[in-house]
Amino acid sequence: MIENVAVVAKDIAAVIGCASTVITLAVTTIKPLRKHIADIIREVSKTDVQQGQLDNLKDKMQEVLDLMNMHVEEDKTFKSEISESMKDLKDGSAISLGNIIKEIYNAHKTDKQIPEKEMEIVDKAYLIYHDRLHANGVIERIYLEITNGIESGSWITIID
Repeated sequence: MIENVAVVAKDIAAVIGCASTVITLAVTTIKPLRKHIADIIREVSKTDVQQGQLDNLKDKMQEVLDLMNMHVEEDKTFKSEISESMKDLKDGSAISLGNIIKEIYNAHKTDKQIPEKEMEIVDKAYLIYHDRLHANGVIERIYLEITNGIESGSWITIID
């Protein structure tokens, strides 16, 4: 019986030795494996977070691009409206300047004597009318008649 107890004790010791060997092997093998798996999971999670951030950034950039496109279209419309208004103002200014020159001409065409100050007004009005507004026509002929007349002596500039 003691022999049996000794055999059983030996068997128990062998089982405990095997168990401790298995546990030691498992602990030494599984810990690096567990760490490696944890690192892979962490990288995948990090990539998912980065992808989410990139998607979020992409969405925000698209919003900014859409806003910029909307403003560009609004700017084109605004510029078009301003351009039309400027053309109307230019045309109106040309008409007004032409009327000033015509009124002075009509007031003095009979006697062909133009006061010096009115001639200065005609010169300044014509400069803007012709050079800046690029208008021509009847007003140009009137201006040339007055200035050529002054040069040739058929028109006289009088001092006020």
